[in-house]
Amino acid sequence: MKKLKFILLILVSIFCLNSCLTTAFVIASMQGDGLLPTPELKNNTYHGNNKKINSLILSGNKKKMRIKNTNKEILVPEGFDLRESPIFLFNNSLSSVKPLRFYLYYKNEERPLPLYIYTENFEEFSKKENLVKINENTYFNKFEDNSKKIKLDQIIKKIDDNIFAVVNIADMKDISKNFFLELMKDW
Repeated sequence: MKKLKFILLILVSIFCLNSCLTTAFVIASMQGDGLLPTPELKNNTYHGNNKKINSLILSGNKKKMRIKNTNKEILVPEGFDLRESPIFLFNNSLSSVKPLRFYLYYKNEERPLPLYIYTENFEEFSKKENLVKINENTYFNKFEDNSKKIKLDQIIKKIDDNIFAVVNIADMKDISKNFFLELMKDW
């Protein structure tokens, strides 16, 4: 009788585990297909994909911000901060360089932007990348790293011979592209 109960317990456990795995697979598939929203991340990166927030940011007062370890200043909207980033850029030519990263403070919440400032030689960087000129000192790059399976759209703004900004977004939409181009136009 004990063996029968034990076997019955094992069968019920297998059935329950199978049901849980199936449910998890169905939910993950629906999120991947866009049928269910993906979970909200705390401190998620702002990609410039909200017209209302974009217009508030870009129409507000601007302040001069000095780029660390340089004498170069750039104009940025109030509510922006620039500090050292724990994240490295994916491009092979900058893999060992720690950039400065922009953070936006909006409604008492800090949100990082996929916008990094590098104090490296731009000409050396541009020789290793496939840059397409958008306008003066602004370039577009489709970066793909097959070993890491990373595909990024990049906007690169040359600020100085030794200072440039890079925006990294996977599948960049026009609203994001326009936001970052407008944000960096006076640099």
